[in-house]
Amino acid sequence: MKLSGTTLELSATDLSNFLGCRHRTALDMGVAQGAREGPRTFVDPLLQILFDRGNEHERLYVESTK
Repeated sequence: MKLSGTTLELSATDLSNFLGCRHRTALDMGVAQGAREGPRTFVDPLLQILFDRGNEHERLYVESTK
């Protein structure tokens, strides 16, 4: 869900969320209109380490095949 000018653009996910919980739609509308802050995301430091190691492994593999 996003606000483009005065038009609120909805996605299929927004419709599905509405059918499951009308309150969530009201919260999402508040975020789109800038009246509320969106949900915070949790960053798992161990997952970030795993992600970084995977990227490093792929970079080294690509370099070794040149």
